[in-house]
Amino acid sequence: MTSTETRRTNKLRHLGPALSPYWPQYVGGIIILGTVDVIQTVIPGITARVIDELAVFRAGPRELGAALFQIGLLVVAMTIGRYLWRYLLWGSARRVEEQMRRSLFAKFMALSAEFHDRHKTGDLMALVTNDLEAVREALGDGLLMISDFIIMTTFTLIAMFRFNRSLTLMTLVPLVLIALVVTRSGPIVFRLFKRVQDAFSALSDYVQEAMTGIRVIKVFTREEAAARGLRERAMDIERRNVRLVTVWGLTFPLIDFLGSIATLILLWAGGLLVTRGQFSIGGLVAFNTYIGMLAWPMLALGWAINLFQRGQASLARINEILDMQPTILERPDALTLGDMHGEIAFDHVTFEREGKRILDDVSFHVMPGQRVGIIGPIGSGKTTIVALLTRAYDTTSGRVLVDGHDVRDYRIDDLRRAIGVVTQDVFLFSDSLEENINVTDLPVGAEEVQEATRLSGVYKNIMEFQDEFSTVVGERGVTLSGGEKQRVTIARAILKKPRILVLDDALSAVDADTEKHILDNIASFETTPTTVVISNRISALRHMDKVLVLDNGHVEEEGTHSDLLRAKGMYWHIFRKQLVERKVEKE
Repeated sequence: MTSTETRRTNKLRHLGPALSPYWPQYVGGIIILGTVDVIQTVIPGITARVIDELAVFRAGPRELGAALFQIGLLVVAMTIGRYLWRYLLWGSARRVEEQMRRSLFAKFMALSAEFHDRHKTGDLMALVTNDLEAVREALGDGLLMISDFIIMTTFTLIAMFRFNRSLTLMTLVPLVLIALVVTRSGPIVFRLFKRVQDAFSALSDYVQEAMTGIRVIKVFTREEAAARGLRERAMDIERRNVRLVTVWGLTFPLIDFLGSIATLILLWAGGLLVTRGQFSIGGLVAFNTYIGMLAWPMLALGWAINLFQRGQASLARINEILDMQPTILERPDALTLGDMHGEIAFDHVTFEREGKRILDDVSFHVMPGQRVGIIGPIGSGKTTIVALLTRAYDTTSGRVLVDGHDVRDYRIDDLRRAIGVVTQDVFLFSDSLEENINVTDLPVGAEEVQEATRLSGVYKNIMEFQDEFSTVVGERGVTLSGGEKQRVTIARAILKKPRILVLDDALSAVDADTEKHILDNIASFETTPTTVVISNRISALRHMDKVLVLDNGHVEEEGTHSDLLRAKGMYWHIFRKQLVERKVEKE
């Protein structure tokens, strides 16, 4: 077996590190639980002695008071012990859950863009909520119940054998059958619960997607269709849960039935022994108490198996994620970027994804401080250039160079800190405008934040809000217009003071004058960054030092605005089309 296979067969490989700091608490909790269980088995013995002495008039108020005092002390000790083992066992399970949740979230942050492209948000949310809850219950209630089963059963049987061996063996038969019933139902519960978890993930993803796209749903009056989709997924969860409940629901009546048989055996066999003078009334009462005490561990065994099976199913899903490795890896001897100059070069770059070639042998060079524009139809590979530059993905072949070094040679954090990117998919957090702009780890103050908004042309808009920079924008920036959101994210990138600034269709929601104002402000920086402007509007590119025209993953044309117009190629056709469109709009 290979090391990878060995690691994958170790189901506790990720749980162990989170659990190890708390094993003393678990041991202490189990010891206290065992002590409480032993005390419980002592009390029926005291009760039996008192009943037998009262039956023959040998016990008076003094003896009765002494017995009650003993039982009272034991009950107080049990109460304190029950609090302590609950605190230790359940508290430790909560702490392990918190450790696992942090590990999962850290893994989400570390995994590459490819992972997030393939996994739905709802499924990942289910992992850090529903699945971790199942693991926590297995480590808390599950471990408690299995420990209680072992300890309580052991000491109760010892006490019962001390009273009467033959009666113990007769009443044990139905109890053993109870244990068999609950253990056989465990694997079935495991399979059914895993199906429930999968359905819950699908529902979580659907609800998250519907909430994110609620405006689209309303605009296209798709509320009924959305409700129908939710109903289908909710009914699927219902069906799967009903199957689970059916199995578990049949188990409990059968357990109650077998427990009742144990009581009938005791009353019949024990009653005969009492009538023959071979067993005392106190012993019969104590024996009945012990049977009741044994019923709980048997039930607990079933619950424990159920919880462990659920926890195992959820842990398998969690392990699958924690086992994943980022596809974008940093070399052990990675270079520290230092002061970047901003030179960019694509050297015969080819990029394929899922068997489809996105970029094909792309080469171009941008000098430090230059402004380069990229234009092309949808799917031509414009955004992929940004993804390769920031190492969201790595090239299939060829090299992406920054300051003469392959981007794979640099420390990833250094590379991304030095590049400011404004993507076409604008995202704002549900926080204040100031916090949305100042997302860097650089020591910047309020004045620098305000200056960044002046350069991006959104300062006046912000000052018109009642709370100005303290205005909370709402989820995904819902309270802002499209142009305001774009300019806020541009301010966010400017605040980084990047040596390379990439605007990926980031000016589509502003007018031509604002667009020119922003680009002129960027060009006036004290240290002009190398600027890459991706746009489908010629107006945003006409003042660039160089324009690349992409089509089907190839660089079809390269040159200045004037050069490309004179060439009367693809760029010229786009220019002519946009001129016609503007004339039509004016008319």
